[in-house]
Amino acid sequence: MADLGAIGYFIDAPFALRGGSLSGVVTDAASQGCSRLVLAYRRTDGLLATRARSHPSTGAYSLSADVRDPTAEHFVVAMDDADGTVFNDLIFGRITPA
Repeated sequence: MADLGAIGYFIDAPFALRGGSLSGVVTDAASQGCSRLVLAYRRTDGLLATRARSHPSTGAYSLSADVRDPTAEHFVVAMDDADGTVFNDLIFGRITPA
């Protein structure tokens, strides 16, 4: 379902000051870019750091990392949508902002 490379439709206001970014591309079962909710959680405490929706046609996203700790490890979750075939959500761990 997803190749998490880049996301960026909305970014939560507290994270407007960039400390690095997590980016990728989400693809569907046909390897086409698609819109999915992508969430990044801090690995140290499991709290949600930021979220975005990937671009509907390209699947690209970009998440801003917390400026207070721009190199902290995260785990990124790409949520499956409710339409069509049901797939498990994808989780990628130990992701460090670039």
